[in-house]
Amino acid sequence: MPGEFSKYHCPKCGSLLLIQDLGEGPIVWCSNVGGENQPGCRYGLSQTITLQRYLATDNAEALQMIVMGDILRERNRQDKKWGEQNHDPVMYLAILVEEVGEFAQAALHNKFGGSQGSLEHLREEAIQVAAVAMAIVECLDREKWRWSNA
Repeated sequence: MPGEFSKYHCPKCGSLLLIQDLGEGPIVWCSNVGGENQPGCRYGLSQTITLQRYLATDNAEALQMIVMGDILRERNRQDKKWGEQNHDPVMYLAILVEEVGEFAQAALHNKFGGSQGSLEHLREEAIQVAAVAMAIVECLDREKWRWSNA
């Protein structure tokens, strides 16, 4: 993702935005560096514009990009921890339901008070649910899983 052009446009000049993830979340800035007798756009250069801040423009596609990036980071973390997983659908169902249970617990803590009730934690659990669902689809597409005897 470093320095990639996006399909998103600068709110100041309409040029394509550049996106770079420096490990602390993606940042954006305008690709318009100017030209002969034309000044460049300085959007994002005078201060760091996080994608979350860019969302202040109410861009639903940018929000989806942030969410998908977080899901992909979680999938990469899972793959590094567990390696490629090819569970049968029932085993994956158990894993998914366990993750949904953690999301449910965070939601209850958020509503009724509890140590794990922050919106940040609730979002983290939702990302994990989505990442497991993505892992299921990847497994099905690989067609390597087999029914276990257990």
